[in-house]
Amino acid sequence: MAEAEEARKICSTILSLARNLALSVVVAEGVETEAQYRFLAALGCNRFQGGLFSPAVPTDQLGTQLPSLTGEP
Repeated sequence: MAEAEEARKICSTILSLARNLALSVVVAEGVETEAQYRFLAALGCNRFQGGLFSPAVPTDQLGTQLPSLTGEP
């Protein structure tokens, strides 16, 4: 995305649509690099998931890792 103009335009359009629809939460999936994160945050995206934040977690391990991801004990 950071290198592809068409991908940046698509992201910008989606986030603009979300603002026009008054959506309070927009989640960017598959954020893998700091550059992608910075670009999306600058456009107003407010939630992120992807390899930059956590590697994929097997379903059977999710329950044990979820508290640490949410900050709950």
